[in-house]
Amino acid sequence: METIARRLDAPRFHPVLAAPAGGPLTLRWRAEGFTVATLPPVPRLRRLDRVVALRHAVARAIRDHHIDVVYTHGVAA
Repeated sequence: METIARRLDAPRFHPVLAAPAGGPLTLRWRAEGFTVATLPPVPRLRRLDRVVALRHAVARAIRDHHIDVVYTHGVAA
């Protein structure tokens, strides 16, 4: 994601990277000047209540940052 975010046309796009709060990615991305949306930890997929809470947090970040395109990867994505 960092590579994609760095290569975007800065006058046209403002990348917002999202990751669990307090993790190494959020620290590194902020240090590099990216806007970071922090999310709750990714739950085990069998904990439906936590999965729903994470879904709501992602939706809130999309809404709050006026995000138009979402790129995801990984099991929980």
